Amino acid sequence: MTKKTQRQPIGAFPLATAETNAIMMGAPFVIASRMSQFWMSMLSTRPQDQFDATDMVSEKMIAAQQSIVAMNVAGMEAAMDAATAMMSGKAAKDPTDAILAAGLKPYSSKVKANRKRFQKS
Repeated sequence: MTKKTQRQPIGAFPLATAETNAIMMGAPFVIASRMSQFWMSMLSTRPQDQFDATDMVSEKMIAAQQSIVAMNVAGMEAAMDAATAMMSGKAAKDPTDAILAAGLKPYSSKVKANRKRFQKS
């Protein structure tokens, strides 16, 4: 007999959904601002106007590292919670939302910071 997998209802991961929404709402503005800044810097000959494209790559690498660490920490916390729940005879909480939200948080915070920065300029 095969076990049927249950699907999570929409909105079952409120923390991860909030981080995903922050990325979805801010990313198009940041991408458009970055691309216009990139193309305008190509037209300029002044060194201070030159757009450093490595910033785009390096901040994503840093966010990926932060995401990996945050997901590992959230996973360890979930394992400790599960062990504690098992020893006390209680049911353990589903750690999926906390782990997903921890992984998305560095990206959403970068998108929010970039959006604020580009709105000022």
